[in-house]
Amino acid sequence: MKVLAITKSNDINSSIKSHKIHKWCEINNYRITKISKLFSPHSLESIEGIIAETFFDLYQNIFSFGKMVELVNKYGLFIHCMDGFDSRTTFGKNVLKMLLKFCEIEKSDLANRTLEGRMNNFSRFGKVGGIGKGSTGKPPFGYYWDGDVLEVDSQKSQWVKRIYDFRHDGVSYRKIANIVNEAGVVTNNGKPFSRRAIKSILNNNFYSGHIHYSNQIIQNHHKPVL
Repeated sequence: MKVLAITKSNDINSSIKSHKIHKWCEINNYRITKISKLFSPHSLESIEGIIAETFFDLYQNIFSFGKMVELVNKYGLFIHCMDGFDSRTTFGKNVLKMLLKFCEIEKSDLANRTLEGRMNNFSRFGKVGGIGKGSTGKPPFGYYWDGDVLEVDSQKSQWVKRIYDFRHDGVSYRKIANIVNEAGVVTNNGKPFSRRAIKSILNNNFYSGHIHYSNQIIQNHHKPVL
């Protein structure tokens, strides 16, 4: 059987641990296709299992371990360790199920904690991240950050108003983009306006002075353009 060998040794090619793994594989009729210090999803091609000296050698962090278990289950691989762990046994299967469930709970808990932190910052500062980071992302065309204060760009904001006026008069997105580009106006990224960029401005309620994040809305968060 072709296997991937995982070892924590600093010298995986000549260490005693590596030698022990090779000898153990010979006894178990395993053929090592690759020896690695870390598990990688790209190492799963043309193998039937993963082996290590100890089960803990397979652990990097909760997320990479959970991913490894998911892939082991997906591709029908086995995990066999020199300390006796074997995922093909009933005990081994139950251990992997339990660990995978734990990984899923931990990932969900982390995501909830992250969202809670972002929501708290949003409620307090009107930003997703901390004070001073401008972490609502780059402000839309027509605004800029002055320290912690979101200010209106006097020139760009006039073009925002014109874009809304053009659209109100029935001008197409493409035609509006051509008008803006011909005037030498560029996006915040220094690029010409596309049909998509014009549509994005027209669909952005940020210009009303309100800001939305998840299910929260802060009224009069910043100076409106419209």
